[in-house]
Amino acid sequence: IGAEGMKELCAASSHLSSLTTLDLSTNNIGAEGMKKLCAASSHLSSLTTLDLQNNKLGDDSVESLVLFIKQCPLENLDLSNGDGTIENKFSYDGAQLLMQRANSIRPGMKLIMPQ
Repeated sequence: IGAEGMKELCAASSHLSSLTTLDLSTNNIGAEGMKKLCAASSHLSSLTTLDLQNNKLGDDSVESLVLFIKQCPLENLDLSNGDGTIENKFSYDGAQLLMQRANSIRPGMKLIMPQ
């Protein structure tokens, strides 16, 4: 769906307050799409599982991901690369920063990073 599709999804987010699982894997949302999702996170007050495998996320998405983690009651966040061709790529430093900040905000949250 890309970043533009995220704009449409986020426009409907006010109707998604009881949503607990959101699978956006292999949708090529990138950093811009993640910013849009983050802006809608206040409406996702029940979201516990978010699958963002294969979405071209990386170091430029860390701040948006951290803000999303702060605003939603996530228990599971999957940023891995499955069989898709659109990979998430974090540098060592970017991955460390995300893992440290996620752990300080939501200890015990299961965060799956790309290999």
